[in-house]
Amino acid sequence: MPKSDIKGKDTKKTKLEKLPDDVKEKSYLTRQVDTSIVILDSTENDVVLEALLFLSKYADIKLHNLNYLQQKGLMGKLLNLFKRNICILRLSLRLLDVLLNLEDVVYELDQPEHDNKVDEISNYYISHNDLPIRKFCVSILSKLAASPRIINLIFRVDLFNPILCTMKSTKDVELLGATVTLLLALLDAPATLSMLPTIENFDVGVIMMHLEHHHLPIRYVVYDVILKISSFYIDAFQRMFKNQKLVEKMLNIVMTPEKEAFHTKALEVVINCIESEETSSYFIQSLDFLNFCQWVKTCKPVYFLPCITLFENLSKINKIKQTLYDLSVEESILYFLRSNDKSVLNMTCRAICNMSEHSYCCNRMVQPVVLKALTEILDRKDEEDPQNEVAIKTLLTLARRSPKTVDILYSVDFVPLLLEYFRRGTTILPEETFLRILEMIYRFALHPLYQNDVISDKMFEDILKLINTESDPIATMVAEMLSYFVNNKQFILIFTKFGGASIMIHRLLMTNSSNLRNMILLFIHTSLAEETMLLEFLRYELVPAVKKLADLIKEKSPLTEKILRLAYNVYLPLKFYKLGTLEISDKLNNNFYVLTEGWRWQDPFPFIEIFLEARCNPIVITYVVNYMFVVKKESRRESARSTSSLGSTNSRRSSVRSKSSRSSGSFGMLSVPPMTINFGSLTPDPYLARYIYHINKYLKNDMPIQHRVKMLAEYVDTLLSGPADEKGTPITHKLHTFQQHVQAIRYKLGTTLIPIGFLRMGFHFEKALLFKAIGDKVCVPSALVKGRHKLYWNEVAVLAGENNQTELKMYVVDLMRDIGTLLPVGSRKANKYCDIM
Repeated sequence: MPKSDIKGKDTKKTKLEKLPDDVKEKSYLTRQVDTSIVILDSTENDVVLEALLFLSKYADIKLHNLNYLQQKGLMGKLLNLFKRNICILRLSLRLLDVLLNLEDVVYELDQPEHDNKVDEISNYYISHNDLPIRKFCVSILSKLAASPRIINLIFRVDLFNPILCTMKSTKDVELLGATVTLLLALLDAPATLSMLPTIENFDVGVIMMHLEHHHLPIRYVVYDVILKISSFYIDAFQRMFKNQKLVEKMLNIVMTPEKEAFHTKALEVVINCIESEETSSYFIQSLDFLNFCQWVKTCKPVYFLPCITLFENLSKINKIKQTLYDLSVEESILYFLRSNDKSVLNMTCRAICNMSEHSYCCNRMVQPVVLKALTEILDRKDEEDPQNEVAIKTLLTLARRSPKTVDILYSVDFVPLLLEYFRRGTTILPEETFLRILEMIYRFALHPLYQNDVISDKMFEDILKLINTESDPIATMVAEMLSYFVNNKQFILIFTKFGGASIMIHRLLMTNSSNLRNMILLFIHTSLAEETMLLEFLRYELVPAVKKLADLIKEKSPLTEKILRLAYNVYLPLKFYKLGTLEISDKLNNNFYVLTEGWRWQDPFPFIEIFLEARCNPIVITYVVNYMFVVKKESRRESARSTSSLGSTNSRRSSVRSKSSRSSGSFGMLSVPPMTINFGSLTPDPYLARYIYHINKYLKNDMPIQHRVKMLAEYVDTLLSGPADEKGTPITHKLHTFQQHVQAIRYKLGTTLIPIGFLRMGFHFEKALLFKAIGDKVCVPSALVKGRHKLYWNEVAVLAGENNQTELKMYVVDLMRDIGTLLPVGSRKANKYCDIM
């Protein structure tokens, strides 16, 4: 190099060293600052250099000076000085770096016309040999990294690899610190997440090599960089962290007291790694993790929250639950119950819930000391979790997964606390939490040893009221709970007292929730097996309510048809009232009754039980099939007397009928209890029992069904034909006689409830009902059908066929004209008899 050049550089260096002292002696007048800014346009390097030194000193004094410099357009002049000598470039970059402390300067530089200058600064950092220039450039780029647009410019020149190269090779602490700071700034940019995976040769190991750097500020930033990269969850980088054993190193740092300043960030890095699939669990069998599990048992409370967060995240990973159990990790988790911090306790509860999915682990955690600690949490009150929802969820989870949880909770006096939470109701508790309380109550109520401590009249009443709550899930849970108590006498009393059937039916019709609707239908279906509940639902018009449900709902809920069939089959009077038909398989039960035609068909169905309880009578005549008496043997004396008296009456009938009459007359009066009239109420029927006993003696098991039907038909006709009448007696006369007969019985019994056995004459209705009543007891099954025009008839099934091919055919039994004749259903004669032509 020529001596003149060396001399020139020495001269400049001398000026650079002396000028700051000269500047200190000057007073900073506005005129001088303005002059210095103007001088920057000079072609003389020495003049420009002196002006830069003056402006730099002025800028360093206070922030107000920077604002003034920016207003005078200093930034634009500095950008034009990049092509001057190295000294001017240094000072220009330094002054620009200082100016960038103003947001206005950053905004101004973040304009498209300055993009080439940003690229130039980036290239200076990448390739310039002067260390101060690189320091100034990296500082400038760090401040510009807040702009997404400039970040894209920086990414375009691939700045990451030069940054890593600098971090790997530089020995200068200031440059290293500035470079790491730039890297952190770039990572904070929104575009980084999409751009970073495209960077080739990016090595996180270069960053990790500075975790133990002797300069603490650099170490702090390095931890921030690693924390940031781990939060991106980029698989390629997480694999690098795994190869570098990042988690193990972080755990060791946490367990080292001398590195306390880095403990928090180290734990955050570990949590980020656990949340990434690549690094979520690779370390759990390492010695470092085992030592950490032991360390947390004695760690300071300040570490509770990050440590339990770490374990809570681990407990979510299903594939490692067995390994965690083998390592006794649940013991480490339970140690956090000693904390007084509600956040820590809630996180511990969540971890317990997750670990309880492993059956053996659940059994180890379901211990009195653990459940006692969880129960004590319910007494806590704080702003974060005022209703202790997390602890309630944990207790319910354990109860679901371990049967012994209920026993232990009872032993630690959990029930009073549970009831206290129930009384808070949905006005205080969130819906989901109240549902969990209900389920816990349900579990105690199911337990035979503890249900008395939970269930009471008040509890039944409160639960029943919840059916009307606006919350469909709560109402669904209540319906499920109550289904268990349909046979409980205590519940039945409360249910009837408060109109439970009306409440259930109303909610069934109003709800749009399919789950709630199905659960109410299930409750009703279960309730119908209990007589009191059945009558309660029928009184509140269950059948019309179910029929009101839309056809689509009925198709999706098969229980609707089952409920109707069950209601009909259990309460045959209602079935006959609604459908007008009793099938052959429908066997009449005691006190089956049929309303006469005086009752309007569209009126609400009258229940005989209501009349009997209220000691009142139906408005119209009602025939009752009363099976209260059963005849076991015959009295010969009374039989002979009966034969003599009944034989004279029957002698006036046709020969076929007389034969039947003599047979029936020979049955006579039997040894049944003396008839007692319950005046004004339902009187037991001694006659029906005798009829059944009489005819049963003559119906043999090997007798064809046709013969059995004919004999029973003739017997019924004999019983209800009334007094002998002359040929051609008008039907109106017969009807008048019949009405007088019925009224006489009514006045005698003092009620409109007339047992069918008391009748001595009748027509289609009375004969068909008596035929059905006797036939069901003597193996002559028949259907009872109501047709139009007040006509009733019986249908029987007969096997018929030839050549070993038989089929079941239905026949109408003639009880009015050709007694006992079987008329094929659908035939002209049958249709004429039934008046359905």
